[in-house]
Amino acid sequence: MELLKSETATTILAALLSKMEIILVQEKYRKICKAYVNTPDKADILHAATCLQVDATMITNDHHFDNIRDEAIITVWSISEAISKIWNNQLNSP
Repeated sequence: MELLKSETATTILAALLSKMEIILVQEKYRKICKAYVNTPDKADILHAATCLQVDATMITNDHHFDNIRDEAIITVWSISEAISKIWNNQLNSP
């Protein structure tokens, strides 16, 4: 049985997987983020900790990341902010 029945879905998944890197998030980053992320969802804390560890920008509209953004622990962009910044960057690139 085929997992993905769509050729498009298979192509998108393959493109995503080719760009992904598995990150083993260190405990110190999880502890820092747990103090700032106001949610009981461990996945959200892990997501923030991953961004902190690898210096990545989080793109989300979830407000439970407002505190960690406001304290400048990690960079958090809203989805519309990310689209705007990426779009403007593309327009200004040679």
